[in-house]
Amino acid sequence: MKHLPLILLVSLCAAPVLAQETRESIRDEYMRSRGQLLQDFGQERQQARQDYIEFRNRANADYADQLRAAWLQLKPQPAVPKPLDEPVPPVIYDEREQEPPTPAPVPIEEVLPAPAPEPQPEPVVPVIEQEEQRERTVTLTFHGCDVPLRVPKKGVSLHDTRNSTISDAWEQLADGRCDNLLYDCLQARSDLRLCDWAYLSLLRQASRQVTQDADAAVLLAAYLYAQSGYSMRMAVDESKHLHLLIASRYMLYGHDYYTLDGTPFYTIDDIQGSVRICPAAFEQEKRMTLLIPAQPRLPFLSAGERTLTSKQGLTATVTVNRNLLDFYDSYPTGYCDDDFGTRWAAYALTPLDETTRNELYPQLRKGLEGLSERDAVGRLLNWVQTAFVYEYDDKVWGGDRAFFAEESLHYPYCDCEDRSILFSRLVRDLIGLDVVLLYYPGHLSTAVAFREEVNGDWLSVNGRRYTVCDPTFINAGIGRTAPGNDNSTAKVILLR
Repeated sequence: MKHLPLILLVSLCAAPVLAQETRESIRDEYMRSRGQLLQDFGQERQQARQDYIEFRNRANADYADQLRAAWLQLKPQPAVPKPLDEPVPPVIYDEREQEPPTPAPVPIEEVLPAPAPEPQPEPVVPVIEQEEQRERTVTLTFHGCDVPLRVPKKGVSLHDTRNSTISDAWEQLADGRCDNLLYDCLQARSDLRLCDWAYLSLLRQASRQVTQDADAAVLLAAYLYAQSGYSMRMAVDESKHLHLLIASRYMLYGHDYYTLDGTPFYTIDDIQGSVRICPAAFEQEKRMTLLIPAQPRLPFLSAGERTLTSKQGLTATVTVNRNLLDFYDSYPTGYCDDDFGTRWAAYALTPLDETTRNELYPQLRKGLEGLSERDAVGRLLNWVQTAFVYEYDDKVWGGDRAFFAEESLHYPYCDCEDRSILFSRLVRDLIGLDVVLLYYPGHLSTAVAFREEVNGDWLSVNGRRYTVCDPTFINAGIGRTAPGNDNSTAKVILLR
């Protein structure tokens, strides 16, 4: 072996030491940089938090000032009643009496789009959890779900409903005492997947639990609602009681309203006579909507089993959540954007409860196993036609009432709109086909966009072929339009 030059030997021996020093230098520099970054981030975060607080304080101070100003004296505009269509009785299909379907298409010009979901309103700035607050914890039971809420020990009261008193009380609520209560309510909205109406209901219930003073509870609910990003107004009636008015993207049937700058604000409690209203708007407020993009996470409480068997032998046993039924029982109805079709679309777009879906769908899939697309839809159509008992809403409920899918599965009677809402849900979920609702005077039906060739009555909607499937035309198969309904005049309600 040849001897290495002395200088090379020394270099090789020194290399590990130099490498170690280099690594330590780089590490030290990294730690110094990381420490500086963390320090800078902490300072920026603290500054951002302070900016949030200052902005929110300014928004509440401005609103409190406007509460002191003159309120408008307004009379209510009467509630819009639910339309009373002349109900069309169900028809039983008799093949011997019916003409064979004509395959000629019916072009549809009037298509009513379904309302698009929007992000829920949010606070003007993030609500930050506060430490070292003087508060107590209460548990609110909301449709079977226990919701813990941190409530300020130093609450709020209203000795009267004069402008100055309400303004002073608003400033008290905005001093930070309600921040953790607001934080917990918003957290519950997220955790329980509460839609706008459910969240409003939660806030009102929480406010009544915080204080026994009815007017103070209204003020607290209004404060929490506005801080959450929703559009509202406060009104004082002739008996000097405070009321909350809400702005909705939907026109609400059966609710009186007051119009301010072209926007209707709806009553959610009975108000007698004229009122004075504070016209002030809160920062970046948004109207609520009646859409339910996801089912609320409510504890499952069985409403009892029900077995449904069709004339063709498709059978399923289903259990519905009683807590969900109770929630739906108080749900308002209406339409948005001057499009009456959105009324039914809101029901048809609501997904089926997960527990009910996991029980029902495997049974139905087993009954559809091995069938073609057409035959599978036909069997589902017959199940909805013959496993459910038809009855008029006014006879059962004393007036018109549309059902969410779970309600049709639970209650003993349903009508054409309920069946169409349920059938459209089943076809989209189980078969994966697009469905539209068809509105004739006094009657609601459906049409399905098959991927395969299907005979029967069909409509051309935006260049696509939708074949009529009527869940109320008893025993009628795919492509059969019930007598008395004219597809050329039908209004099509698109479902996403």
